[in-house]
Amino acid sequence: MKKMVISMIATALCASAVHADGPVVETVVAPPVAQAAAVPTFSGFYGGLEYGRASSSGDVALTLAPPAPPNVTRRTFNDGDAFGVFVGYNRQNGNFVYGGEFRYLSFSDVSVFNFEIDDVLDVRGRVGYAAGSFLFYGALGWSWANTSVAASNGNLDGMNYGVGIEYNVTERVMLGLDYTARNMDGDFSPNAAYDGDVETVTFRIGMRF
Repeated sequence: MKKMVISMIATALCASAVHADGPVVETVVAPPVAQAAAVPTFSGFYGGLEYGRASSSGDVALTLAPPAPPNVTRRTFNDGDAFGVFVGYNRQNGNFVYGGEFRYLSFSDVSVFNFEIDDVLDVRGRVGYAAGSFLFYGALGWSWANTSVAASNGNLDGMNYGVGIEYNVTERVMLGLDYTARNMDGDFSPNAAYDGDVETVTFRIGMRF
C-alpha cells in the first residue's frame, strides 16, 4: 500500500511539471532576404564645364568672279582648343537612360589661312546604358556654328552625332569624356562657302541636381 501511494505521488508530480512548462516549441529563424544592389541614379537635371580639342576639314568654295563657277579646294583646319558649358536632363528606367542636352563650345585657332570657325551650339538627344557608376551613351542632334574670314562673318549648320561615357564620383559630382562629330555646311562670307566636318573631343566635369 505504501509503495502504491509513493508511486501515485511521483506520477502526479511528473504530470504537474509537464503541465507547468508546457510543450517544447522549436524556434525557426528565417534566413535573411538578399536585397538587390541599388542602381546609381542618373536621373534629373545636370550641368557643367568642358574642355578639349576641336578639328575640322572640308571643301571651301570660293566664288572670285561671278558668274564663273566657284573654285573648290579641300582644306584641313588647324586643331584648336574647345571650352564651354553644357546643361541637360535625364530620365532613368532601370539601367536605361535617355534625355536631352544643350551645349555651347567656344573655339580657339580652329582655322586655315583667314578662315576660322569661332564657336558651336549643339542641341541633341542622348540614349545610354548605366552599368554601376558608369553611363555609356550615344547622341544625335543638330548644330549651329559661327564663322569668320577677314571682316566678314558667316554661319554653318548641320547634323551632329557622338558617343561618350560618364562616371558618378558621388551622387552629385560626375566626370565625363565626349566625342562629337558634325556634318555642317554654310558660308564664311558671301563669296566663300564651306561643306565639311567639325569634330570635338572634350573632358567634362559637372553636377547633378
